[in-house]
Amino acid sequence: MTSQNTPERTDCVDRIMAQWAQLRPEIDSHEMALAGRLLRLTRAVSSDISANLAQFGLEPWQFDVLATLRRVGEAVTARRLAESTMVSQPALTNRVDKLVSKGWVFRTVDPNNRRQVLISLSPEGTELLDRVFPTHIEVCRTTPPGLTPEQREELEALLRLALVAVEQSEGSDS
Repeated sequence: MTSQNTPERTDCVDRIMAQWAQLRPEIDSHEMALAGRLLRLTRAVSSDISANLAQFGLEPWQFDVLATLRRVGEAVTARRLAESTMVSQPALTNRVDKLVSKGWVFRTVDPNNRRQVLISLSPEGTELLDRVFPTHIEVCRTTPPGLTPEQREELEALLRLALVAVEQSEGSDS
């Protein structure tokens, strides 16, 4: 059996790189390999996560908002929730409207500032998230497949380095 670290194992990106090398041998297209693999893995992981959430009647954006509210543990302004979910306030307003209509979140007037509205999880939203969360963790634990725990830790550390660099270049601390 061939080791996962040897070049004998190929993936779809290897095949694409070989095609580019044949078509344009004067250009080193290898620089596209990392981005290609990240994009392909993102699609695969997103698909696995979406399939799990669909079993509970949830879309990823719904899970994100519910999980953010649960994680924060208190009613928050739309601005704070938008920052925590990394979406614009207008997009968040639309999302919250949909979650309110399902009975998963509440909007209430802030007693300390009557001009502000606070958003919080409803008991139904909390119960739903508490049912979904363990299965979400299991999907994350097993996706992507084929890596040892040590390899997963190494990949996570490398991705953290890259994300920190991206966040610093964007001036973000999200």
